[in-house]
Amino acid sequence: MSFEVFASGTGHFHFRRHGADFGDVYSLADALSAVASPPASIGAVAEGAVTDAASPDSPLQRLLDQMGDIAGIDLLTSAVDMTVAEKFPLHVTTTMRRSAMMWTDATATETTVLDNRSGEAGREYLMDIQRALEATEFIGFGVLAVIAEVFANFGLDGRRGSDRMYRLLIQISD
Repeated sequence: MSFEVFASGTGHFHFRRHGADFGDVYSLADALSAVASPPASIGAVAEGAVTDAASPDSPLQRLLDQMGDIAGIDLLTSAVDMTVAEKFPLHVTTTMRRSAMMWTDATATETTVLDNRSGEAGREYLMDIQRALEATEFIGFGVLAVIAEVFANFGLDGRRGSDRMYRLLIQISD
């Protein structure tokens, strides 16, 4: 499954990403299915092992998902910390919308002001958006990595607004 990210900020900053991946890079099923295609004698044995190891609730798949989440958290907190080290105070509004077929869409919005005084702006931002990520089921490596990419690009291109503030809007939808 994929999602879309649009971000805009002071200094004419714009960022758009279509078809971003939720984190299927950590899904083992596709990668391991290639292992199940050697000659028939080996393939029959390997296919059972691959199927068992690559099921969505297998211990190996859960481990890979958790490793992906940890990598995403590290990417995000590092990108926010590096951006806020130079561009502060930074007003960030993050909105998320997850479509639902049978009932109303899941939506959440978080607004926060980040500065470099605490030295933990990335951790504070992640704590601020955690409820929104969980409410919209956007929590995972892919989403965290793309938000980190937004911050990294804003750190390079964002400029102070006419009110001498930095502002960033991040919109995520499926």
